[in-house]
Amino acid sequence: MNFIDRLNNAIDVEYDSKNAEVDELMLLPVEERVLKGDAVADVTVNFIPMLTSNGKIYFERAMVSCKQNISKFREGSPVLLVGHGYTFSLNIAEDNDEAMLLEVGWQNSSVPEALNNKSGWRLETDKVDIRNIVKKSTSILQNDLLKNKLLSGMFDGSIVPQLSAQMLSRGAQLAKETNLNPTQQQAFANAYATENYFLIQGPPGTGKTLLLAHLALQFAKEGKKVLITAFTHTAINNALQKARAISGFSNIFKVGKKSDAKNLNIEGAKVQNITDFRNSGFDNNSRGLIVGATCYAPFTNKLEFMDWDVVIIDEAGQMSIPLAIAAMVKGKKYILIGDHKQLPPIISDKQKDLIFRKSIFEHLFQFSAGIMLNTTYRMNAAINAFPSKQFYNGRLLPDKSNENQLLEIDNHFTLNELILDVTKPEVLICHNQTGFDTRSEFEAALIAKIVAQYLRKGVSAKEIAIITPFRAQVRQINKALAKLLNDALIKQDLFVDTVERIQGQERDVVIFSLSISDPFKVKQRTDFFFNPNRLNVALTRSKKKRIVIAHKALFEFKTNDPDLLPLVKNFTDFYDASTKIMEYEL
Repeated sequence: MNFIDRLNNAIDVEYDSKNAEVDELMLLPVEERVLKGDAVADVTVNFIPMLTSNGKIYFERAMVSCKQNISKFREGSPVLLVGHGYTFSLNIAEDNDEAMLLEVGWQNSSVPEALNNKSGWRLETDKVDIRNIVKKSTSILQNDLLKNKLLSGMFDGSIVPQLSAQMLSRGAQLAKETNLNPTQQQAFANAYATENYFLIQGPPGTGKTLLLAHLALQFAKEGKKVLITAFTHTAINNALQKARAISGFSNIFKVGKKSDAKNLNIEGAKVQNITDFRNSGFDNNSRGLIVGATCYAPFTNKLEFMDWDVVIIDEAGQMSIPLAIAAMVKGKKYILIGDHKQLPPIISDKQKDLIFRKSIFEHLFQFSAGIMLNTTYRMNAAINAFPSKQFYNGRLLPDKSNENQLLEIDNHFTLNELILDVTKPEVLICHNQTGFDTRSEFEAALIAKIVAQYLRKGVSAKEIAIITPFRAQVRQINKALAKLLNDALIKQDLFVDTVERIQGQERDVVIFSLSISDPFKVKQRTDFFFNPNRLNVALTRSKKKRIVIAHKALFEFKTNDPDLLPLVKNFTDFYDASTKIMEYEL
């Protein structure tokens, strides 16, 4: 099977398997779907009118509320709103547990006025099948033999990065004019000089976004058209905003919906969001542009008329191969910045072509590792020690500026002194309290007390993050916080979400709730729960204080599965290396 056929097959497998999963879900009783977190029942809907006419409400948004929400849904999730003989396909724009704001895609919908503010609706998991957009990339490859040769050669390892000696020398000189550290400068020079592609591995806190911004700006200043893409809008927005902030360069744009334009205007460095690039005044003959968009956008009307001199893929360790290829076919040169030791792409276990079980970064890494950035400007020495040793062979080192940083607050506490002691930057709290499925009321209640004490000591809510592997535990933690915190602004500033949603972010204080206590439940999801990449991300978000809370049984898990043994060992090694606080000491 040739390269294009393998790509098309991988795309089909991915979408077919996801659709089949939804079909299987719908065979279950509603009650079971609700318990599994794949549906929300007895929802009341307030349709927000754009226009009311002839007894109908025409809407693009709807606010739904429910008495209890234990679903896996989150912001960005596609859902079906079902009830009263109607079905609408929507996306979750905002998730506040018992209240969620839903949005229609690109066209409005209508509903009889009599159904407004009525209960009896429910939310269901929706299918998303956009393979027709992704497969436009393989159509391009069929007609562009040179690009097909380049990408298929990269794919099979017969084509590796080719660096121009002259451009390497110029890149080194340009790098010296920046505020980049020596390793970042080396990576800059190599990425600048490559004639085809180059990889930059960016472990947590190593300044990869700053490096990306400098590269994009240099290419744009030389008149090149640069596309910045990533798996998430957050990563794209952060890169664009950083480029704008360090330069003031004006031709930087984001192409996408307004709801996906968060963090484009920070500290006065504003990046313009354009929903349709056809209305921007620029075209394919324009020069000196930096544009951020998802990998799908180049194949939609709003952007498909553009080609790119350079495609920069951020968080490439999260990008599947078909999705990355979709962006790459529109470019001439590729810079992939990511870390295959952090969260991988979500890929169906039905994908039998093993190459497509990897991210684009991990796949290309085996042929040419590029350069690893080795100085973290985030973690202090104690927080950095375990992930550096376990995941980066001890090569990741804290910068002198943050090596000894601690929380600068009064170190006297009336409760939980052992946990909150600022001189202990990392602690592991072990308990024996049984939870329910993937929720732990004990952990949620303890977290709420810890957060309340930090807030009283003057720690900003914006510098506290609470993370967990499971969406149900996110909701449990929010309920516990709501009982102790009355200030809506404080609750809004706190970051409370799953591990997946915090990649690329950092906080002074990070609390990690593992939440599950039943070994049987762990056995059902061992690959998910013991995933080393997720553990790495969870342990590397904090700058000054890391608190991990877990049931003791999780570190006593036994297995004879040779594939699972090294994953479980990461957990036991973490237990052995941690500053432990047992429940009886609390």
